[in-house]
Amino acid sequence: MENSKTIDRVLEFAAKIQANIYLDSISKGLMGTLPITMIGSIALLLAVLPIPAWTNFIGSIGVTPYLLAASTVTTSCLSIYASFLIGYRLAHHLQVDEIPGGLISLFAFFIATPLTDGALTMSYMGAQGLFTALIASLLATRIYAALMKCDA
Repeated sequence: MENSKTIDRVLEFAAKIQANIYLDSISKGLMGTLPITMIGSIALLLAVLPIPAWTNFIGSIGVTPYLLAASTVTTSCLSIYASFLIGYRLAHHLQVDEIPGGLISLFAFFIATPLTDGALTMSYMGAQGLFTALIASLLATRIYAALMKCDA
């Protein structure tokens, strides 16, 4: 009987967490980056597969640089994709236009990213800048939604 009460309490707590629009936006936004991450991972795997015959084959036809570029464009820009998708999902929850919400969160991430010699550095566009992308996306989209609701 006590076990059943404990399970019910845990399920109630999990339901409250699941109903949180911010956590749901983060969860769905990061799940949206999964196809991009998979494409980059497969491209990297094909580029560095440790089979000499395969390595010689893709090297001889000149595909290796393209596979490495596909990996770089996908996995090294994870924070960019995540910031847009989290803003998009949160804007949907807040019942405002999704695409402007995603774009505003993306620009907020770029603003929050530190500059190196007056330019953005790619080191913060990957997993290293993911936390900044989460916070910037949530704050910017929330402010956008508040301003849109105030205007209406």
